[in-house]
Amino acid sequence: MLIGLFLSYKKEKTCLSPLFMKREEERLQKLINYRLSHDPSEEILNSLTEFVSTLFDTPISLITFIDGDTLLFTNCKGLEDNEVAYNDSFCKYTVLNPDEVFVIENARTHEQFKTNPHVAGNKRFQFYMGAALKSTAGEVYGTLCILDKEPKKISEREKKTFKLVAEKVMDYLNMKKRLEDNKKEIAESAESLIKLTSNVPLTIFQLRRKRDGTYRYDFISLGDYDNGFGSQLEELRERPEIGLSVVFEEHVDEFRNSLEKSYQELIEWCCEFKVHLTNGYAWYKTKATPEKLKNGDVVWYGYFEEITNQVIYEEAMERIAFDISHVLRKPVANLMVLSELILQEKNLKEDQLKEYTVFIREISNELNKFTHELNSVYEKKWNALVNGNDTCEE
Repeated sequence: MLIGLFLSYKKEKTCLSPLFMKREEERLQKLINYRLSHDPSEEILNSLTEFVSTLFDTPISLITFIDGDTLLFTNCKGLEDNEVAYNDSFCKYTVLNPDEVFVIENARTHEQFKTNPHVAGNKRFQFYMGAALKSTAGEVYGTLCILDKEPKKISEREKKTFKLVAEKVMDYLNMKKRLEDNKKEIAESAESLIKLTSNVPLTIFQLRRKRDGTYRYDFISLGDYDNGFGSQLEELRERPEIGLSVVFEEHVDEFRNSLEKSYQELIEWCCEFKVHLTNGYAWYKTKATPEKLKNGDVVWYGYFEEITNQVIYEEAMERIAFDISHVLRKPVANLMVLSELILQEKNLKEDQLKEYTVFIREISNELNKFTHELNSVYEKKWNALVNGNDTCEE
């Protein structure tokens, strides 16, 4: 874990105030949040270190960060080392004066640095220039620096230029951190959304069709509808077509054609279809709005909703309408005929009236019997509907 700036003085200073330690811990946590690592593939940082080496004609350029008593090189040109001792480094003087560009033009002739192991030792550096990498709040995280084994003269204008490059390094790191934070927030939001929608009676989705014709779910929450896909949700996201395996064969073409029409005309996608369940079947409806993106992809935002009860209800109403129009038609027609005959009789005798009455009673009994049977049948269907029997048997 990053321990931080100034803690390298522990061997010399054992009395660090609690306030200092608290501030240092806060600064270190912010540094950790940058997710820094030695990553040679970091092209932007590599380009910046290459740029300052070329600009100032030095063989070595570094981006460094302080990890306790060690100075880490995250991006390095001209050195094979990944770290040095912080107390022996030139960068600690840069960090102690973070608002200034620190320059050593000739270390061998400098009383303070001529005995430094990096000057008197094998590396024999003579020139150093460094600028602090600090946040907008003023926390210092590391340095941008260049080194050479030959002495150099640096003007004030060159110092300003070097400081600008260091600011660009920090700008990039801040941008990278914001992107990483955004990715984390998006991932957390998506996870929260999945949890929030996991128990709703809808399957919410965002379906994408790429320009090459392939589909994928950018997001899908199965809700109450699992049907075995919960265990292979990731595969379903990448290959939505496997969802068609549970759709009744006679509805597959309608499902595909309605989706294709929505894609071609950018109109709302609506489709009702029947799916296989382990203990029967169920009816579903999909409704989604398409949007064509700038890159040519089309994305649908919509849902799948179970409509089994609705279908049962509609079928029941259709059956009732059929029964009324066909089964009840005969006795009703007979009553109408009898009524007409009675009206046409001018001198209706008592025995004739009794005869008509018998006919009317027979027809009425027939109607009464049938309506009771009909009521019993549909009462059972209605109770099943109300009690939530939303799974139908074949």
